[in-house]
Amino acid sequence: MSTINASTIQRDLVCFQVSMLNNHDIGNNTSFVRQSCIDTSKVHFNNGGFTIASDGVTFPEAGYYVIGASLYYQAEQANDTNDRVCPEMKFYNQTQTANLGGSGSIAAMGYCRNLNSSGYSGSRNSSSMITEIAQVSASDVIAIHTKRGADSGQNLEIEQQSIMWAFKLQ
Repeated sequence: MSTINASTIQRDLVCFQVSMLNNHDIGNNTSFVRQSCIDTSKVHFNNGGFTIASDGVTFPEAGYYVIGASLYYQAEQANDTNDRVCPEMKFYNQTQTANLGGSGSIAAMGYCRNLNSSGYSGSRNSSSMITEIAQVSASDVIAIHTKRGADSGQNLEIEQQSIMWAFKLQ
């Protein structure tokens, strides 16, 4: 029986991770729109040559990737007893003008309700996360799209604790 030493296994890891802008208003659209929420000054790592712009990431190589994002939201203080928000997000391949992976998977678990009648004052926070495996061509631009699923009049912002990442499956 032979033993494989982990130090002898070498992989060229193609991956990135980047933070989102702080207090980025997602707008009041009830249809999906591209967001310019990526903070290009807060790239945690970029191995393989991704081009990171505020409105999307250009992938350097063709292949299958695991692509994900975790968006942390803050809704403004409620104006009445029934204010709520339900942001929805998905990935979109801007180059191919198609939903990522063709599926159009949507993350919509960021719902939060701010009942000022319950004695609570101040903003409310929530988050949503999405991860997909998708085939991407070299130079494809993958963007985050969002829309409002409830109360498009309630102010809603993406916070700096949010991130987007990807790594190539090899």
